[in-house]
Amino acid sequence: MSRVDKVIISTHAIMANGGLITSAGAYMTCLAAYEFSVPVLVIGPLYKFTPIYPFDLDLFNEHMSPLTIFTP
Repeated sequence: MSRVDKVIISTHAIMANGGLITSAGAYMTCLAAYEFSVPVLVIGPLYKFTPIYPFDLDLFNEHMSPLTIFTP
């Protein structure tokens, strides 16, 4: 990590409060980047913005937009 200029990660969903749902290992990568003062950039298209937090993780593990999963 000491040779890295920046870390770029993708996300599954971007919550309204700024939280992220990412793939496994992203949190540890961000912690390592923090220890070495390396900036972390998160990329994601607009359709991954969601105002709802997925409490049912089995429902969230579908391969579709987070906005369509939680519509009544």
